Amino acid sequence: MTQPQAIDVAHIEIDNVIVPQNFTGKPLDIAYSITLANESMAELFFKRTLVRLLTIENWHTLAGVASASFTLVDSQGSPLERAPQSKDYIKIDIPGPGSTTGDGFDWVMIEDIKKDYIVDVAASFGMRLRACANPLHEGTGTAHFFGHHATSNFVITLKDATVNAFYHGRNEKPNVENVPLMDKLRNTFVASGAMVGLSNLQWSALLKGLLSEK
Repeated sequence: MTQPQAIDVAHIEIDNVIVPQNFTGKPLDIAYSITLANESMAELFFKRTLVRLLTIENWHTLAGVASASFTLVDSQGSPLERAPQSKDYIKIDIPGPGSTTGDGFDWVMIEDIKKDYIVDVAASFGMRLRACANPLHEGTGTAHFFGHHATSNFVITLKDATVNAFYHGRNEKPNVENVPLMDKLRNTFVASGAMVGLSNLQWSALLKGLLSEK
């Protein structure tokens, strides 16, 4: 059974359609690939990988028991049983203390989705998530341990018989503005852990889960 292989991110070209420029904090780039026996098998595997990426409630299972849990919801916080769309929200339950601004959760909004937009590959999909306010309480500050400039960006590509999965974190800086004191302390603590390696573990595990042949 073929295992996903890490890609040296120093040698990959960053997609600048989905992935914003990094202007604050240290960017995070993770990439894995898997090569199938032929192009027909790779095409089927790409489609399966895409279904896994779009089934957001299963990210926790793919990434492992120590990972965060994710729920796709609408602006009223009601779970959505369909493929994600732009302007949907994702409610995140990370291990440890939750955000009071987020009613115990961290929140991101799906800002953009692109399909078949990279010209030099057979198929491509990109999705950008941005840290946002709790949609259940309009006018509150960003309900995420990173500030509102932070984005999580996923890209999947098919080229020849190889399927690639990329994660790009951009503008990741602790969220300490316009939030209660307890959230400032919590966000600083959680963001610091993320920046020293926990985010890398979370997203590496998810990418490998997306590309698993199991």
